[in-house]
Amino acid sequence: MARKLKISPEQSQFIDATRLFMICGLVFHHLFTLPGGVSHPRSGMSDFSFLVPEAIYSWVHMAFMASVPLLSIISGYLFFRGGRFDYVAVLKKKFATVMLPSWLWCSIWLIFAALVFYASKGAISSDDYNFAEVSPLMVLNGIFGVTQLQYAYQFWFVHDLILTFMIFPILKFCLDRFAYLFLFLLFVLWLSPFEPWVFFRIDVLFFFVCGGVLANYDSRGLFDRLNQPAVRLTLPLVFVAALSLRSLTFLIFSEDSVAASLISNDYYLAILRILGVSTFAIWISWAQRNMTGLFNSFVNYSSYSFLIFAIHFPLISILRKLAEQIVAFDTPVSLFAAWLLLPVMTIVGCVVISIVAKTILPRPTNLMAGNRLA
Repeated sequence: MARKLKISPEQSQFIDATRLFMICGLVFHHLFTLPGGVSHPRSGMSDFSFLVPEAIYSWVHMAFMASVPLLSIISGYLFFRGGRFDYVAVLKKKFATVMLPSWLWCSIWLIFAALVFYASKGAISSDDYNFAEVSPLMVLNGIFGVTQLQYAYQFWFVHDLILTFMIFPILKFCLDRFAYLFLFLLFVLWLSPFEPWVFFRIDVLFFFVCGGVLANYDSRGLFDRLNQPAVRLTLPLVFVAALSLRSLTFLIFSEDSVAASLISNDYYLAILRILGVSTFAIWISWAQRNMTGLFNSFVNYSSYSFLIFAIHFPLISILRKLAEQIVAFDTPVSLFAAWLLLPVMTIVGCVVISIVAKTILPRPTNLMAGNRLA
């Protein structure tokens, strides 16, 4: 596994477009309960206010559960592709492109939340962070996620990715000697209720290693197989059908049925994640060949991916609360509008904020973007 794997321009564009598309999908995913809605997007419509908008949101929410796995695969693929390299030098690069910007963003959002709490005299608060009793551990958690999720929730993914970078020599040792056995063991852990001690979840580690395997064992051949006509048609159809069953479980099956029990458990969600990774890879690859204008737009804006990721979760939460104060979400149309417009406004807002900041403060903005804007 010490060979150098050169990435072609087409592969690089595919990676850039995939990153931006899946991060935009995360924005839709992180809306969680719709304003005016009562159902959780993974509840299988056991309870709902308006069926159609909440079912659509449930479907999209669970589709983009594939975002973290696919982004982790890309990270692992890029990390392992170089064969032999200077691990310390690579870690220093990751410090500048991933670690430092992430910790700075977590600090900014924690300070912002504290200022909002004090300005509102405690009326606007966080369930997980009590700013009335600030402690050193709370600050460390808010920035680094030592014993609980950071205040900027989305950075749990980066937290686990950083830890994965740190143990890369161990991962490489295992993949050099027993790659498929190691991957299988991680797969079993991923499916199990095992809770890792320092990782928030096992997802990032498992799919990062999947990317490492792809980087060293003929990923081009796998990609070609995914793009065979039969596979390209069948896998997305299976994914759409499986998503639809999960979104509408309790409308189709009774709550005490065997089918409902099988579809509503965590193993089914794991299947959806794997199907989603394959399906989105197929769809984006198809767009690269057949929708070049749209695909190139994602490539051109891909340098803003990290900034959208960093800004989106607190921003969409703020927009959601503002919308609830202004609009009465008591019709199916208003709920559908909330599902569509709040994430779109968040994505556009993130890009606009990034462009303005880049114009006014280019060097600090580039630092906060992980040195991706230069």
